[in-house]
Amino acid sequence: MESNLIHGSAPEEVLYESDRILAATTWRGMCDVDNPYSGFSVCHYVGDDEAHWHACRNALARYLGVDTAHVVVPRQTHGSNVSVVSSAPVEPSTIENVDAVITNLPGVVVGVNTADCLPLLLFDEMSGVVGTAHAGWRGAVGGIIGNTLTEMIKNGASVKALHAIIAPHIGVCCFEVGEEVAGQFHPDDVVRADNVRPHVDLSRAVVRQLIDAGVSHENIVIHADCTRCNPDRYFSARAHGIASGRNFTFIILKK
Repeated sequence: MESNLIHGSAPEEVLYESDRILAATTWRGMCDVDNPYSGFSVCHYVGDDEAHWHACRNALARYLGVDTAHVVVPRQTHGSNVSVVSSAPVEPSTIENVDAVITNLPGVVVGVNTADCLPLLLFDEMSGVVGTAHAGWRGAVGGIIGNTLTEMIKNGASVKALHAIIAPHIGVCCFEVGEEVAGQFHPDDVVRADNVRPHVDLSRAVVRQLIDAGVSHENIVIHADCTRCNPDRYFSARAHGIASGRNFTFIILKK
């Protein structure tokens, strides 16, 4: 186990912090770059050793000052289902086949696991409604962004007050796809060049959907680190394979 876990810390990159909200993403920390599971990962369904992800999840909870049971980690399936956390700890069945989670409960961490897909954090600081969504290409074209916004508004958020943070994900530089995928995106979100397969700009596609839904462009922040280009810092399925750890991007309404 890496020394950062022994000391009870968690390698994280803070994306936003105020008196009410903390939004962040984890990174691998001290790791063996060639070992696809080495580093900090809380994901329980990618073939990692159970003792490892348990230790990482406990370390994150200690770092944030919450009970481990209040760290909500959904079982994602590249779908468009959203879970609303109204009590904690949650029933496991309520976060199965779920790719976005929202809450207005203080002290509850809601997050998504990614290894190249785009993690999106959303919050309305005044209403105290926070959420996170997993937007790979399937989710991005399948409605996960709109579904998450709808649930947040139903639970008291104002679209005009919503802030959005796009966390590190695979960049357009590395997201090469086939025509069957490229054809599902707006043409402006696809980069084409002679004799090269198309590349999709996931962040541009997500920003387009946010703005179309009424989120102000001024309230959208993009962290453009490419996970594929930085496999020593972030887990990347294209760099390490699907059987690998995951980056956990989360948000918490402070107590």
